[in-house]
Amino acid sequence: MTKINKLVMKGFKSFQKKTVLPFFDGLTAVVGENGAGKSNLFDAITFVMGRRSSQLRADRLEQLIFNGGDKRGPSDSAEVILHLDNSDNVFDPFLENGEAPLEVRLSRRITHSSSTYYFMGKACPRKMIDDILEAAKIDPDGQQLIAQGSVTDVIKRSPIKRREIIDEICGISAYDKRREKAIAELKQVKSRLNTHRVVLAERRRRLLSLDKERADALQFQRLTAEQGRLEESIHHQKRNVAMEKLGRAQEKRSEIAESVSQLESTVKNLDLEVENTEWAIEGMEEKMGGEAEISLVKEVEQIRSQITNRQGEINFKRQQVRNLEEMIKEVARIKAEEAARGRTGTKRNRAVEALLKRKRGGVYGTVEALGRPHSGYEVAFDVAAGGHINDLIVDSRETAIECINYLKQNRLGRARLLPLRQLLTPRKSLASADAVKLPGVIGYAIDLVDFDAKYKRAFEYVLYDTIIAESLEALQNIEGVRAVTVDGDLQSKGGAITGGWRPGKKQKVADTKKDGGFDTAEKRRKISKLNKEIRQLEDEVHKLGAKLETKGAELAKKKEETSLIKGQATGKNEQLHTAREKRRKAYRELENLRRSLSRYEREEAQAKTELESLGKEGHDPSYYIEGTLSVLSQRIEKNRKQLRLLEPVNMRAIDEYEQYKKDFDLFRDRVHALEREKREIELMIGQIEKRKREHFSNTLQAITVQFNRIFSELFQGGSASLELKEPADISSGLLIKANLPDKGPHLLDSLSGGEKSLVAIAFILALQDYQKAPFFILDEIDAALDVLNASRLSNILQTYAKRIQVIIVSHNEETIRQANRAYGVTMSDGVSQVLALNLN
Repeated sequence: MTKINKLVMKGFKSFQKKTVLPFFDGLTAVVGENGAGKSNLFDAITFVMGRRSSQLRADRLEQLIFNGGDKRGPSDSAEVILHLDNSDNVFDPFLENGEAPLEVRLSRRITHSSSTYYFMGKACPRKMIDDILEAAKIDPDGQQLIAQGSVTDVIKRSPIKRREIIDEICGISAYDKRREKAIAELKQVKSRLNTHRVVLAERRRRLLSLDKERADALQFQRLTAEQGRLEESIHHQKRNVAMEKLGRAQEKRSEIAESVSQLESTVKNLDLEVENTEWAIEGMEEKMGGEAEISLVKEVEQIRSQITNRQGEINFKRQQVRNLEEMIKEVARIKAEEAARGRTGTKRNRAVEALLKRKRGGVYGTVEALGRPHSGYEVAFDVAAGGHINDLIVDSRETAIECINYLKQNRLGRARLLPLRQLLTPRKSLASADAVKLPGVIGYAIDLVDFDAKYKRAFEYVLYDTIIAESLEALQNIEGVRAVTVDGDLQSKGGAITGGWRPGKKQKVADTKKDGGFDTAEKRRKISKLNKEIRQLEDEVHKLGAKLETKGAELAKKKEETSLIKGQATGKNEQLHTAREKRRKAYRELENLRRSLSRYEREEAQAKTELESLGKEGHDPSYYIEGTLSVLSQRIEKNRKQLRLLEPVNMRAIDEYEQYKKDFDLFRDRVHALEREKREIELMIGQIEKRKREHFSNTLQAITVQFNRIFSELFQGGSASLELKEPADISSGLLIKANLPDKGPHLLDSLSGGEKSLVAIAFILALQDYQKAPFFILDEIDAALDVLNASRLSNILQTYAKRIQVIIVSHNEETIRQANRAYGVTMSDGVSQVLALNLN
């Protein structure tokens, strides 16, 4: 339940200096001599809540500003800040960015020319303050804030005005408005009934004349729509073929890549085996004095190994050149076909499009639409966002759930939504913080995208600690970090690298042969670079061959000299020969696998290019018509002949007929509906009156029960009741009847001032019990009470203080004695001060 945590004043009435007054649970008493300013604390609280100056014992707002004195100058402004408890989260709907503090601040500041309200330190309209107080069941003009001298106002009111308090509490005005609206609607229904009958007869004649033309138009429309479906189905069949081709290529590439990895491991082990065997032979020959020959053998084998490796690199690079040249030709072919078809671009996610077209509040747009990458980083942004590029940013989880339900109900597909208030954004890792400092690393991806600050949580969720680098080479020493290059290559946190050629978006390359995102000039530069590397490797092979020939001759001569010693190492040499032969076969098999891998990589790239040129699917699978390409083409030609036979067709007849048919049905139904509506309105008027009377009676009865209970506690007996002046008429005045103990029934006018105050207090407390007020603030309501009655009032207030917060301004000793804590208000040189009092 809401309570007041603290009151802060500066320059308000007699409080010139900044005064901070904390409040706690229980009963708090504010005491002080008359004129010391204790009632100004009550005025300060109601001032923040929006009471007018006339309710604050001032003719104008500026009179609430400290006006100085003999020794002090006047203040320029007055400000009051009210701290309210938010442990039950009642104020959360008014907070921004998902905040949920344990305390909120309402404040109001006035100068001699302005009055401004604030919520959590930010200026806001008066209406917002009213809404905030209403949410916490705080009524600034209600009976939970009783100003000095106003406790008996409810007693002095006329019975009619007194009954209006009950009307306001139970919402009777809402019933009266509904009844007046129902009567006005009844009058309109009768007038509309006669008019619609005339219109209905006229439209029936027009509807019959459109029926024939409509039938032909519908047949023409059906055939035209089927033509579109047939064309989309042909496109769908072509895309399925490309998908199957891509699947086969990806499956074979994956299998071969795994085999390459395993074979590379085998080759590495064979290299190690050969090297170990060579070292073993060398050890044997060292014992026999053949160190020079072993050294030559090792050197020759190293040269041979180098030649084999260089030759393998030459073959692999030649295959890369062939692949690149074939890709250039294939892309040129596909783009030529695309140009011939006259179709480019892709389609958006159908579900996302449907949600955006609704224009529902709280649905902001896609990640792609709301983010603007810096120039030159468009491709990097697309890759960094990945599958989130079409994610839809919304304000809350409730909006996201409503959108998902909408897609389900309308069978519109699937979409991923990012509710800003619920998104959990990970912190940047230490590894990424170190990586952005390295050469070649441009920075975090999120810093290279412009977006509105309100969407920051969504972009942090999508991009988190992804970094942007100039190239894959710049990422050589970076591990455990998700990174994207400017060209769109991707390195995952686990180390996997994804890259190669891809159609780009907004890539800026000078090559005029560039087309559809495939950088032809860049590929040709790469071919030139590979050819240069091949020539360099061939030169190295030539030099190594010459060196091998020289070293081989030296080795042959050395072998003749040490043939006897070599006989003892025959077994090891045979083992070495076997290992070398295995290694040679493994290298050959590895080259073959690499060539196969390149071939399937090329097929995969070609299939992806075909799919991109065909675009994305625009419909659900059920939309497409089954059949082969030949059958679908025959159906298209057949439909064309039928369409020519139907021409000319008045297509407007469909809309005109539907409109007239719709109007006809509407007016026909309204003739019957208006009669039912007339009877229903008449019945509703009677029900409104019945419910109004029942609701008022229930509310009056509930308040009367509480009034009688509180009255008996205050007067230590007796009884009291609230009754209508005319029991059968809820618009008559409200009478308060009091039966004091040992005195019998009394009229209110015959009661003493203290007794009237107690009756008024009992009535006020009964009203607030019904409304469940979160706290009471009472200003000298015990002023007219004697010691005995003040003690009774204090006891009942202490009872209330056990469940809600009670603050009372008083100078009655009995009231102060019952308080849990007390503040004293004194005045010096015209300035009020507050002191905490010890009640022990």
